Amino acid sequence: MSIKSLFVPPYAIQGEEIPAFVLWEALKHQFIKIELPEAMRLKELYNVEEDMFETSKKTVTVKQVVIDGYLGMLLETRKLKEYSAEVQVKFSFLKKDGEKIIEESKIVNLFRPQLEIVDTPEIIKVDVEKNYVHGRIVLRKLGKGTLVIAFRTPKESELQKITPESVQEFLKNVERDLEINFENLKKSFPKYSNELDRYRYYIAWGWNNYEELRELKKISKNLLEASIENETFAELLLKAIAKSITENIKILTAPESFLKYIESILSEKVWVPYPWETIRVSKEPKTLLLEIVPTDLLFDEYEFLRFKPIKVHATCDGDIEITRLITWRK
Repeated sequence: MSIKSLFVPPYAIQGEEIPAFVLWEALKHQFIKIELPEAMRLKELYNVEEDMFETSKKTVTVKQVVIDGYLGMLLETRKLKEYSAEVQVKFSFLKKDGEKIIEESKIVNLFRPQLEIVDTPEIIKVDVEKNYVHGRIVLRKLGKGTLVIAFRTPKESELQKITPESVQEFLKNVERDLEINFENLKKSFPKYSNELDRYRYYIAWGWNNYEELRELKKISKNLLEASIENETFAELLLKAIAKSITENIKILTAPESFLKYIESILSEKVWVPYPWETIRVSKEPKTLLLEIVPTDLLFDEYEFLRFKPIKVHATCDGDIEITRLITWRK
């Protein structure tokens, strides 16, 4: 008479949906009680008829399962103020009078990455010839998980983010080839045609605000579900994306110093999907109004970061990647 297996993931990103299940044998019980923390709620229950369970704010009580020996569920986690917290999920098998036969718990670490501004300089000096930046923005990444960041320069900023011409050519070609390579996919799965058209845009050009991010999250979720349900869809989608990028990658060039910087930010578990974005600097000091739109690998929304105005000037006219204006502190 025992619980054979109890699974709840030991780690989860805050906001993620996580599976859980319990297997047992020879347990003569009347009820199964699942006690959830405030940071979780039940989304789906498996192997249970609709009228055979009850839920309250923190408790799920199962009266009977369809096939004895198994209970599965999908739990929805929520964002917390803390970027890391340990919570407990408890499973109890009870007799008719409420007496516990057996009880077992699992601890889940709910985490999320967080971006913190350590220092924003008033002035940034760029030595274009030596490719050196003096007085950089200092950021710190807190918490587990990978942080994904996109840059914005509002229209009030004298310095605007731009995409180098060689990169623009690469992205235009990728978007063009995605349109061509998605055709077979759209013919075979026409109900995803509109989503694939929008997905094509986001692959090439990214997002600039949370409205676009919400749309990208919805599209990504739908395409992921379609990929899980149909292997052919998944295969055609991945092949179309890979082919569109690899056939155009020769156009893209980047200096070695820039590639080394990208390696360094990846070591911080910070992903900049469009690291080639630059600003055009000159000897004349100009104001940079920089904003960061952070998210995670679930495309969840995080606090929007706005930096105070920064005066940027350089030894001569030139372009500098926005990522080069930033350094990271442990």
